[in-house]
Amino acid sequence: MRFALLHKLSSYAMVSSAFLALYFSGEVAPHFSVLFAVAVPLSWFWEPPRVDPRRYNVVWNILTIIVLLYLLAEVLLAGAGSGDPLSLGIHFLTFIEINKLFNRRLSRDYLQIYVVSFLMLVAAAALNTDLSFAVFFLLYVIFATWTLILFHLKREMEDNYLLKHRPEQGVSERIQVDRILNSRRIVGGSFLVGTSVISLIVFLLSSAIFLLFPRLGFGLFVSKTRGGITVAGFSERVQLGQFGTIRDNTQVVMRVEIPSLQGLRPLNFRWRGIALDRYDKGVWSKTRSRPKPAAQSGDFLFFGRQRPNIDAPEITRMTVFLEPLSTEAVFFAGDLRAIEFPGRLAEVMIGKRRLVKRDDHGDVTMSRHGSESAHYNAYVSLREPPANALRAAPGDVSTEFGLYLQFSTELSHKIPKLAHELTAGLSNNYDKAVAIQKWLHANFRYTTEMKRETQLDPVEEFLFVRKEGHCEYFASAMTLLLRAAGIPARTVNGFLGGEWNDFGKYYTIRQQDAHSWVEVFFNVPRAPGPDVRGAETHSWITFDPTPPSRGAPRIIGWTGRIEEWIDSLRLRWYKWVVEFDLSKQVGFFRDVGNFFRGLFSGSTRTKDGRIVPASPTPRIVVVSLLLAAVIIWFVFRGRRGVPHPVRKQVDGPRVVEKRRVTKVYNDMVARLERHGVKKRNCHTAREFLGFVHLHATVLWPKVRDVSTVYEELRFGERPAAPGEIERMVAIVKSI
Repeated sequence: MRFALLHKLSSYAMVSSAFLALYFSGEVAPHFSVLFAVAVPLSWFWEPPRVDPRRYNVVWNILTIIVLLYLLAEVLLAGAGSGDPLSLGIHFLTFIEINKLFNRRLSRDYLQIYVVSFLMLVAAAALNTDLSFAVFFLLYVIFATWTLILFHLKREMEDNYLLKHRPEQGVSERIQVDRILNSRRIVGGSFLVGTSVISLIVFLLSSAIFLLFPRLGFGLFVSKTRGGITVAGFSERVQLGQFGTIRDNTQVVMRVEIPSLQGLRPLNFRWRGIALDRYDKGVWSKTRSRPKPAAQSGDFLFFGRQRPNIDAPEITRMTVFLEPLSTEAVFFAGDLRAIEFPGRLAEVMIGKRRLVKRDDHGDVTMSRHGSESAHYNAYVSLREPPANALRAAPGDVSTEFGLYLQFSTELSHKIPKLAHELTAGLSNNYDKAVAIQKWLHANFRYTTEMKRETQLDPVEEFLFVRKEGHCEYFASAMTLLLRAAGIPARTVNGFLGGEWNDFGKYYTIRQQDAHSWVEVFFNVPRAPGPDVRGAETHSWITFDPTPPSRGAPRIIGWTGRIEEWIDSLRLRWYKWVVEFDLSKQVGFFRDVGNFFRGLFSGSTRTKDGRIVPASPTPRIVVVSLLLAAVIIWFVFRGRRGVPHPVRKQVDGPRVVEKRRVTKVYNDMVARLERHGVKKRNCHTAREFLGFVHLHATVLWPKVRDVSTVYEELRFGERPAAPGEIERMVAIVKSI
């Protein structure tokens, strides 16, 4: 490839990778994205001699002023959402980059293009915390290495006074720079491969510095956050039917690691988000209550009178990586006993524990700045009281639970009548709840295609007309039927299940897993076991009236496997780059120490301090790496310096011959340097011969004879005549 074309391609690739890193932050306005996508390809052809950019300098200056005034007006006059100075600043950078691409003429123009692209990458580092930034950052490092080396060579060729010498005539003339820049022999594929390897080495060394450099604690610098995800159904007022609109949305909302249940399929946990108690004309709402702040014990927050025993056998630890959501809900499965915030978030949450609260409805919320991601360990009990205990629970409840018996007078009398028919002859609330659940399972069909057919209340239409709907309708119907039967109940919105990611060893919960179910009140101890000290003497038990076939399972083919792999990389990126803090750094060094301890002593230390036998894998890995290093060293050592005996047989006599003649020529150059005639790096053999003719005329005939044979044997195809190389050696020694 021609040198000038390669330099131009690498420059445009460098600029494009910087812009794409910025684009995937979601902060670039659509019209600026379209402008960049259209203008950059056009600028490729806008260059001398086709166009003289200097003729349009005034036009570009006026356009730049107009764009700057427009952006300043948006900052001063627009609302808070669109008037962010940083967001608008990146738009000005985008336009400046377009401007410079249309006005590239001299080396300094290219240098300014590179500086602006670097500023765009810096802005992307602050705005784009997705895995896409890592991809485009690596590409930028590679393209920037190519571009800057090529730019240096181009500038040297343009600035130096290059001469082509004709020793026979004793004259010199200026070489046209364009002819050199259009040469295909200056750089080749080996240059690109070599510089790419260097770029990757620099990237790896930078990553090592990132891991080793001490983290400076939370709050010293502004923490990066990811863009928020809007999820329906988790506000204090929810319109019936919202969940049915997101069944095809595969966007990830959280990832959960459960060490004790790794690989369990299917996972039927219900990830609780918000409970709703008041229903009126197709709208569920939540009665406001006074949230209670969490109590603190060490690194743990809990909501009872005493700290729970998190080491009890019935306690399960779930590590939740929550995406930035448009809700403050803390999601968990089962009965939440304690919550722990690892790393830098703990410094805020433990220090200001009132940010984590639990209300009378059992909902846990966490105040966050904007749409921040969250990472926490939830310690839950998955046990529920046995059926016999629920059947024996007294049916009368205190007035504080009358909230969950509310029944709108505008609802049809058919609902109480149906509730009494379904529960007739049953003596306890548990059997009544089971009877209503089974009736809904058996007589109604699951569907997300909801079209109103009457003017009735949505739940009445579902029960008596359509007899089909999605989870919200099933949960709403069961809640109202239970209340009509005198049983306290509430509707809960959250997520159901999760897909196992075999690459990352975690469960993935998506928006399409959004689900509604019912919680029924029973006046029994919350759960059996030793972890009930001071526990309330009542339980909310989960019932799910939605038929099991609520949707087809997601088929995982080879594309699904690739998606899983990318998602596992994305989680690692969040954990070890975006949210990498001092606690993770200490944990990393602890793991490294355990690795070497197991390597040399045969034992390692677990997280709880126990000493256990180490796996033999680290020793096998280290021994294998050492053997590979020895083999590589031996192979490359044989390829350097004087040809190895084995290399002679592999390379053949012509390769050995070329090495010998090159060594003789280099010896001649070294001897000439001692005479004050120094060969420049830019000189070819012919150009150096002309240089010798001008500055060492006496030595020129000998240099001519050696150079002629050198060029014929080194770059030609003819073999050396008998004794020819020996005669070259004799001439060199006579210099």
